[in-house]
Amino acid sequence: METFPTPSIADLTAAVERAVAAALDKKPDRRLLCPNAFAEAADVSRALVYELMKKGLLRYVFVGSDRRIPIEELERVRREGIAWPKDDE
Repeated sequence: METFPTPSIADLTAAVERAVAAALDKKPDRRLLCPNAFAEAADVSRALVYELMKKGLLRYVFVGSDRRIPIEELERVRREGIAWPKDDE
């Protein structure tokens, strides 16, 4: 019967850390929404989402060259609505 060496705790820990890092790299960050997903979730048009970002009424970040909207912004819009500037009314 063949025996296999028992890995050390450090080796096992390193293997788990590598596996977790690889899994996280494959999954998009669910705390950030692309404009299309935000529009669908907020039940507004994609064009409105881009207009809100342009006017500074919707916070976003760049991930590479792509815009992403924090999920907290969706929660804020659902809770508070969109505060339009007076000159747009």
